[in-house]
Amino acid sequence: LDNVKPGMLLMADVYTRDGSMLIAKDTELKEWHIRKMQEFNIQSVKVKSKEVYNDYSNQFVRKYDDAVRVVKDTFQAAKYKKVVKVEEFEAIVDSIMTNKVTGRNLVSYMKVMGNKDEYMLQHSINVSILSILMGKWLKYSDDDIKKLGTAAMLHDIGKINIPTALLEKPGKLTDDEFNLVKNHTRYGYQILKESNINDDAICNVVLSHHERMDGKGYPFGLTGERLSEFSRIVSISDVYDAVT
Repeated sequence: LDNVKPGMLLMADVYTRDGSMLIAKDTELKEWHIRKMQEFNIQSVKVKSKEVYNDYSNQFVRKYDDAVRVVKDTFQAAKYKKVVKVEEFEAIVDSIMTNKVTGRNLVSYMKVMGNKDEYMLQHSINVSILSILMGKWLKYSDDDIKKLGTAAMLHDIGKINIPTALLEKPGKLTDDEFNLVKNHTRYGYQILKESNINDDAICNVVLSHHERMDGKGYPFGLTGERLSEFSRIVSISDVYDAVT
């Protein structure tokens, strides 16, 4: 602790002897944090310099921008050819999964990247990132996390068949407009099937990410146990990103 300086970042949570969390991982340490640890007789902590942290953040920004470009190109190609190559989305997910920035910092960086003109593209990437984090917290295998992240990134692919003016309408949608937008789940499922993507886990997410546990979702009004865990995770990630 004698070597810890303000501005360094914690690499692990710090706990008191009775097991209470004192300071959370990824906190940028201030003088009072260090004094507090001294008061609790903390002998040593794992830290990293802010320069390393900034390098990680720059790396994330580069990967995120690359992902936006790839998703944009892939969505545009799908719009004209009506065909999706799942391998292209898996490659983006691989890049996200190997990023050194994790947890709350990843979510913080993600929120800084907002761009109104690329909302749908960034939303697809954000939902994938959030779903990957949930998969990790749920201790999924790497293969399942990759599949979950890919399904999340493809969840809104059906919106390529919805008029852009409708998707970008600033005011509230009319009932007829909303009914048209709701068709994106069916369109997306159809696009995957026509692209010979037959992985049920991915296809079901695209079709059912607007279903709800209480049966008030769409397109089928499914309830509870009829919804896969992947669909539930992507539903939560989808709403969370939209409202934040």
